[in-house]
Amino acid sequence: MSMLRLASWAGALALAWGLAAAPPAPAAEPPALQGLSGAAKERVAKLIEGAKKEGEVVVISNVFRPEPAQQIFEEFKKHYGLPDAKLSFTAKSSGAVIAAVKTDITSGRDTYDVVQVGSAVFFQDLHKGNALMKYDSPHYASYIPEVTGKAPGAVAKEGYYISGMSIVAGIVWNTKYVKKDIKTWEDILDPAYKGKIVITDVLQSATIISIYGGMRKVMPRSYFEQLAKQEPIFVVRSNTMLRQLASGEKWIAALMSTATGFQHEGKDAPVKAVVPPGGTVLLGYPFGILAKAPHPNMARLFIDYIHGPGHPQFIELQGYASGMKGLKVSPKIREFVPAIETLKVIPMDWERIGQKEIDAWRKEFREIFGESKQ
Repeated sequence: MSMLRLASWAGALALAWGLAAAPPAPAAEPPALQGLSGAAKERVAKLIEGAKKEGEVVVISNVFRPEPAQQIFEEFKKHYGLPDAKLSFTAKSSGAVIAAVKTDITSGRDTYDVVQVGSAVFFQDLHKGNALMKYDSPHYASYIPEVTGKAPGAVAKEGYYISGMSIVAGIVWNTKYVKKDIKTWEDILDPAYKGKIVITDVLQSATIISIYGGMRKVMPRSYFEQLAKQEPIFVVRSNTMLRQLASGEKWIAALMSTATGFQHEGKDAPVKAVVPPGGTVLLGYPFGILAKAPHPNMARLFIDYIHGPGHPQFIELQGYASGMKGLKVSPKIREFVPAIETLKVIPMDWERIGQKEIDAWRKEFREIFGESKQ
């Protein structure tokens, strides 16, 4: 064998051995870690490592819709470098969410990591019962005082949860049947709308009952007695209300989240919405981590993401009122949901509102409207 050929083989062997022995290139940092340093970076890196071992997060909500939830979670996985993470998501009515979480806690099953529901009383009960995990996300600093508990507004508990997103209740109508714009609550007392109004069922909704209570602070009982003469029906699910508007069975939906109009506009019916002047309740929909969450690291990252880099996408998909400072939203959302800063918010002492007050509001509502008519 020639020396030239031997040298060639030896060189090739050395090159192959060098390639095989070379250490693998370090994996690129996930976007969540880029730009961080020191303790902040160490905190997120530790949560990511814990989340990799946990593998999933279990969320239950009464407003977060399944399709947007999954879209946002796909971006969550990219942001934290968790391609194999899974989202187990349950959507129920407000009362059903509360019942499911209560049963889960009392039975000791501890299924859920994160709960979201627009009931201030329920969140306060969870906190008082030590059923919430203390977690003060650094992203909470990006929100206005009205949703963090530092000023009158939506419900919040420092160190546990804020109302990063809220709903405002108003009036939604089908423009095919209602030709003139509705501007005030009094406008729907027009006799032309008798029998054509659907109202969120305060007797069954654990969320809208608080809006009724707030409205009674600025509107007299006599207004609702006049509204009862319009012979409205009552429905607990907003999707059902929108279907009734789309079919023409009903023309107007009242005491309804105007964000629902945004979610359905152009899909089911040509609709408009208004939050009448005079004051509105800022009904917060907090996300909270349950004290015995089975996937605490993933849950903390989820809270960080939904209040941080994922929040703009969340608002664009859902259309709710955002408390994030300086957030720009699409003009279409603004047609249905005013900026919180422009609203006259009815002050609610959430700390003092309990089951006694809820029961009193429901009793009065029942006296005025009778039992729910569907």
